[in-house]
Amino acid sequence: MEIRENATYPYPIWGLPNDDFNGPEPDGTHKMNLDAGSNEFVLDYTVTVENEGIKRLIAEEKATYKCIVECVQTYYLQMKESSSPEFQVRIPAEKVHKRLLVKVLVVATTDISGCNYLDVNEIYEGAVDYPKGGIIAYIDSINFDLQQKDNDTDLSKIFRTKAADVSRVEYSVDGERVVIKYPKSSKTEFECVESTCPAVVEAAFVFPALIYALSVLPQHYSSDRDWVYYLRNIVDDYCSKIDMPVPEDYKLDLDEIYDIANASLSNVHVMLLDETKKVIDQAMED
Repeated sequence: MEIRENATYPYPIWGLPNDDFNGPEPDGTHKMNLDAGSNEFVLDYTVTVENEGIKRLIAEEKATYKCIVECVQTYYLQMKESSSPEFQVRIPAEKVHKRLLVKVLVVATTDISGCNYLDVNEIYEGAVDYPKGGIIAYIDSINFDLQQKDNDTDLSKIFRTKAADVSRVEYSVDGERVVIKYPKSSKTEFECVESTCPAVVEAAFVFPALIYALSVLPQHYSSDRDWVYYLRNIVDDYCSKIDMPVPEDYKLDLDEIYDIANASLSNVHVMLLDETKKVIDQAMED
């Protein structure tokens, strides 16, 4: 579910970027581990900020917490309901791959008419109706990477190189990857340099491609494509390390883009100089 700030909804939903509900926004904590004995991913979730009116709906069995687990790669879908703000979900590891999307909601378990104890915007005139199955609260949406993070590995999931009918190096978004295109006439030279001086390819091709990808990320940040997911991870990790909030829509200024690229390809230009010198020294010895 993509939440849009300019959307309108037939009933108030707590947690959307609007002013349907008065008071604090929902929040929660989570932890995901692999149980090697049962071969299951175990998600423990706790809602840490509750809404008193919605809490009452749940106590009266008119609503429930609902956790939805989805794997877009395998089409696995699992749903768990809970009357408690603390719950656990166990996910068979063999049925999921690469990553999971988890949403935590509160949904109506019956038709609710004229509910007058929710602290909602005055436009609802004090009484609210929800249909059975309607979303009352959008508490959380979390992406879990099921593979160990490594920036080098993640970069290989973002970019691919391709000898193409171009006259110069070009970059474009193509499906699950950002494509680094270079002239077909340079294919032999490219493969030779890639095998003997990989830092040259990283500095001359991947580094500017990363600059390009970070600059176009705001246009694609809500996409479920692999390159977007792994590039968002890199931005998230960098912002976390320097205690910087992740920019809205992942829009970065030029200095931030260069800082993230340099952090992701640490010392790549120094490595380029070292590898090039070794090749030159070897050629002079021969």
